[in-house]
Amino acid sequence: MKKYIIINILCLLAFFVNSQQIISSNTTWSGSIFLSQKVIVNPGVVLNIEPSTNVIIGYVDSNGDNIGDVEIEVNGKLNIKGNIACNPVIFSPLTPSINKKYWKGIKINSNVLNDSIFGADISNADMPFNVMSSAIIRDCRLRMFESNAINFFPVNNNVLLQLQSTSIKKGRTGIYQGNSTSKLKADWIYIDSCTNAVIGISGDLELKSSKIFNSTLFDIF
Repeated sequence: MKKYIIINILCLLAFFVNSQQIISSNTTWSGSIFLSQKVIVNPGVVLNIEPSTNVIIGYVDSNGDNIGDVEIEVNGKLNIKGNIACNPVIFSPLTPSINKKYWKGIKINSNVLNDSIFGADISNADMPFNVMSSAIIRDCRLRMFESNAINFFPVNNNVLLQLQSTSIKKGRTGIYQGNSTSKLKADWIYIDSCTNAVIGISGDLELKSSKIFNSTLFDIF
């Protein structure tokens, strides 16, 4: 029965998302969403993801770089509406995996202020959040990642990232901030088992009520 279910899911993957997917009008995801290629949210377009949605990732590595091809690139606006305690939005591999580069993650590349990401549970992404514009990330769980859990490297100056009540576990760098004019407000952050610098900062950091442990290096620089 389990084998039959997996085969059917693979067929759905091939049917639903067999090439790069462009979202060109306001869209809402709910239930189970199957992805096997990059998804691009066009400028001016909103992608809403409802509570309890399961985003299931298929592993595809078309260029042989050992990083899965699937990525959600947001050039419009992203609203994830989960609650990590009871109705999380889960991003996970099609089958259980220890691969920390199973897919690329979510890239927020928008000029829209305050993309809101609440209650996301993300695993096995190379870089769960690559944030290049203002955003609010709250009540999330990020685990089993290869690179930076939250890579905050805005193109524009004076950009604000608000990070609240989020756990980061088992990866290289918890949070990396790469723009000296940007500002990061982090409150109630739990960072555990990062194998490199836990927090690399080159901008303005406001860190409150957070815990960091089981890490090889602990650097704020």
